[in-house]
Amino acid sequence: MSDVRSRLGQDALEIAAPASSSPTALANFLEKDFSSWRQVVVAQNLKIDAA
Repeated sequence: MSDVRSRLGQDALEIAAPASSSPTALANFLEKDFSSWRQVVVAQNLKIDAA
């Protein structure tokens, strides 16, 4: 799990879960976070610029 935290830290992401969290807890946290942002993207009709 520390390797995952290290990689996410390199990508400037902060995990709000405790260091002792399980991989399942991390997956649940990320799914909830992605779901929240997905709602923002859809509500704002945001599109990826492929240029």
